[in-house]
Amino acid sequence: MRSQSPFSLNRFEYESRHLYYLQKELFERLEDPKPIYLVGSRGTGKTTLLKALNWEERRDNRSLQDQIATDPFAKKYIGVYLKLPEIQFDVLRRWLYGREDEYAVIFSFFLDLIWLEELIDAISELIVNDIFDISADIEQARVKDITDEFVYTLGADGRRPSTLKDLSRRIRNARETIEILGRQKPEPTDVIEKFRIVGQVGEFGRRLGELLQELCVTHDSDKNSYKQWHFKICMDEGECLDSFQQRIINTMLRVSRAPVFLVVSYVSMPSDLSTTLVNNFTLQSADRELIPLDSLSEKDFLELAEGVATIRSQAISGDNNAVFRTRITLGELDINQLLQQILSSSVSPTAKKLLETGKALAENPFFLSKADKTHRTSLPIYEAYLIEKLNLEAPSPTSEHWERRKDTSAGFRKKFVASYLSICADIETEVRYASADMVLQMSDMCIRDFLHQLDAIYECADWELPKFLSTQVPMEVQNKAIKIASEKKYRSIPKSGVSEPSAVGAIIDGLARLTAIIQSRSSDGSHLRSTERGIFLISNESLLSLENEKSILQTIKDAAEAGFLRIDAQDKNELRFRVHTSLAARYGFSYRGAYYPLSLEWRDLNELMRSESEAETKKAVNVIAGRLDRSMPENLSLFDEINDE
Repeated sequence: MRSQSPFSLNRFEYESRHLYYLQKELFERLEDPKPIYLVGSRGTGKTTLLKALNWEERRDNRSLQDQIATDPFAKKYIGVYLKLPEIQFDVLRRWLYGREDEYAVIFSFFLDLIWLEELIDAISELIVNDIFDISADIEQARVKDITDEFVYTLGADGRRPSTLKDLSRRIRNARETIEILGRQKPEPTDVIEKFRIVGQVGEFGRRLGELLQELCVTHDSDKNSYKQWHFKICMDEGECLDSFQQRIINTMLRVSRAPVFLVVSYVSMPSDLSTTLVNNFTLQSADRELIPLDSLSEKDFLELAEGVATIRSQAISGDNNAVFRTRITLGELDINQLLQQILSSSVSPTAKKLLETGKALAENPFFLSKADKTHRTSLPIYEAYLIEKLNLEAPSPTSEHWERRKDTSAGFRKKFVASYLSICADIETEVRYASADMVLQMSDMCIRDFLHQLDAIYECADWELPKFLSTQVPMEVQNKAIKIASEKKYRSIPKSGVSEPSAVGAIIDGLARLTAIIQSRSSDGSHLRSTERGIFLISNESLLSLENEKSILQTIKDAAEAGFLRIDAQDKNELRFRVHTSLAARYGFSYRGAYYPLSLEWRDLNELMRSESEAETKKAVNVIAGRLDRSMPENLSLFDEINDE
């Protein structure tokens, strides 16, 4: 019986033992002693990175230890992991809303209590594990010092803690007391007085961290010296914070000091990463590091994708020599090869004519040149299509373009996706998707979507794992599987956690259909001149004309955070976004997504969101596409349009 797919998220994501693949340079940035904001859409690996910093994972997880390949505590830090949505911030919000000064003080104190409990438990366990050589007398002396300094928080009842375990319980009791008081809603200033919360936000945690650091000292035998540790407080899913809570976090990072450093993750860039609660005291880039996972280079994403797939293949097969290589399994992209298959199997006269034109053009000296042969293994079909549709003349030894053969060939290649989509539309056939390049780019820098596609290809290929890792899967099998994965992605909207699944589904369906149309057809061939269209620009001025603009904006943000849209940029003037490329195969748009911007109106999104049937959606999409077609710029001239950037 064929082995279970190593690429299934269900196989590994819900197991207690997490599998790790870490990119060295990226992870080293996370390990540095500094505050960090980690930003990446769902499935980009934020949780994996944060959990790889966690002390318990580093101590117990063999997969992580193999990735670290050294003493898991060699970098001298203790990381604790918190999932922010599990913390009862709503209790504080309902209690303290409108009382910003008290809200900030109590919120930061409450948050300090949560991570301090985790940190104290970690230190206690690491002492037991002989990571720290601390005697019981030293532990008790340090706990006494802490209790003396914070007697109103930790020992006002006269029953003072004597060990770290006792101290952890006192911290937990204080946190539970805050939660109870939050439901009772007493006067906030009385609570601040009860716990004697003083100083700037986060001061309690910073000071206690300094005192706890004195228990975390190890001896460096090579240098005959002692090294103190630092603490990394890893907070996942920061998108659950409201704007005021985000300002509190900004302030805590701005006033942070060793040994306590916060690492906070978000699915999208927060609207404000600089404003603090202190006037004229902003959080600057020098105060914290920002690591955006969505902007990985293609090379880095390939390394990550193949690394994760390899680790999973080794785990499922038990073969530590198993290696996944995308181009071995999926092959190189050759659009003309795909086109030859499509045209050869089509009964359309247009297809047959284009195939013949491609055969004739293959004999042209320009396409027989050595420089171009390095990029061509099949008939120059999309080049033939461009020459015909844009009324171009193929360069010849007597033309002015002959000396620019390399530039002109590059110009053709810039248009190959637009040509491919347009040809499929002209002969009324579905766009096909196959190759390593397509799968990687349709993943949109999301490792989860990469695995979804790979899992579908593995299931459709129906091969044993060794063959799958060493043999190229036929293109027709890849195409079928990639479309299955894309369909499943769209069908997952109701379970994705968005607040209004029907509204998100309607907007995604409409925008994806619109993207497919504007990338494959136009009245004047402009879709062949501009790089794939489909980055939608929304002016905030038009937003003011609608009564339900806030719900539309929230729907767009929900869809982006759930991985169905990608927000490229947002400022006070406009919002730029596009459909996630994992949906390309369902709708027939470019596997590369979109590059060329087009302006939409908020009323367009409103129309799509209110569509109650496929017929209504198609009607709205056609109206919008027609308006966008008429608004495209004037035609460019001949080969200048081929050579543009």
